[in-house]
Amino acid sequence: MIFASNIEYAIEMDDHFAQTPGFEDFTGLGNVNFYTVVHFNCFPFEEATRTVIRENNHLPLKPITNEQAIVVVWDKISIRGKM
Repeated sequence: MIFASNIEYAIEMDDHFAQTPGFEDFTGLGNVNFYTVVHFNCFPFEEATRTVIRENNHLPLKPITNEQAIVVVWDKISIRGKM
């Protein structure tokens, strides 16, 4: 997630305000031009990941499960692992 230009799209994944009071900077590293949705359909994030996808369908999202990884080599992007 942090490799995207901004991580605010994933705000529904957890209660970050309770865990990090005063945190307001959602700037990511900006290394990739897509937004990863981690823990897709994996307990206990099933509903949270669906919400992130539903509310951010205007973004180039790449959902991955806990058994997958995104591999970026130059301009080639692939998702590896089990669905």
